[in-house]
Amino acid sequence: MDRKILRLALVIAVSLFVGTVFTGCNDGEDASEPYLLKKEDIRVSQPEGGFAVVVDQLLKVRVESESDEGISYLWLLDGSEIARTKDLEYMFEEVGEYELILRASQGENHYDYLFAVTVTFDNIEPAPEGSFEG
Repeated sequence: MDRKILRLALVIAVSLFVGTVFTGCNDGEDASEPYLLKKEDIRVSQPEGGFAVVVDQLLKVRVESESDEGISYLWLLDGSEIARTKDLEYMFEEVGEYELILRASQGENHYDYLFAVTVTFDNIEPAPEGSFEG
């Protein structure tokens, strides 16, 4: 009878040890996969027709994202870098049509988001009817 009890105790001990080895490694740590950037995870509210600002007026663009884990941001204006921040604040000095790109990157993975920007002068009054423009 003592041998049966000893065997049973040994089987229970081995079972507990094996169960601990295979299930106890996590110790409550989050075993989820690391965040992986997807194109739809980055959102910017853009007015229909693009952004419109006045010369020397600050353009503010706010970016919403699912996660910033390992994400870097790069803003390009007509192909030239203007900022490396998530949100953009930029002042245009000249009237014109511009192409603004936000590039969100995570390692080798990156996505570009294209925006149109129209910059005008403030308070341009139309010429009165019958006036001579020459």
